[in-house]
Amino acid sequence: MNKATLSALSMLIVAFLFGGAHAREAMPKTKVSMEDCMFAALEKQSGEIKEVELELEDGVPRYDFEIEGVDGRTAEVECDAMTGAIVEVEWENDDMDVDAFLQRATVTPAQARKIALQRVPGRVSEINLETSSTGEISYEFEIITRDGTQADVEVNALTGRVVEVERDVYEIGD
Repeated sequence: MNKATLSALSMLIVAFLFGGAHAREAMPKTKVSMEDCMFAALEKQSGEIKEVELELEDGVPRYDFEIEGVDGRTAEVECDAMTGAIVEVEWENDDMDVDAFLQRATVTPAQARKIALQRVPGRVSEINLETSSTGEISYEFEIITRDGTQADVEVNALTGRVVEVERDVYEIGD
């Protein structure tokens, strides 16, 4: 990422944080800066950052970077905001063969949706099919809760186990 892009991203973040747009959640304390996590994410997956989120997963703040790679695939790279470690890399499967995904899955989309809504009641606003760096496949449900906040619930497509529940603190970008 060149200095002009980095500068523009920093200005966007400052404008967001101090320009009247407020997060629904209180800003969590972090030990690692967004910039340090961003550099770690770009080392793991090179490309152009399209979106940055600060999320809470089980109370732990994480930066989530959506990076469009040179191959056109979009990766989500999560960085622990307390340690700076990259804890997860997933690829969105917008262009994948949905039939092939569903043939491999042992949990149906309807079953996974029910599991997600049992964990976080609300309204599903988006569903994504994802593949992790370890090859695991999952459904990710974006849920608008009854109090109007957003949570992402990831359900393993092979086991039906809830992999993670993330609550957005803020989002910048697409």
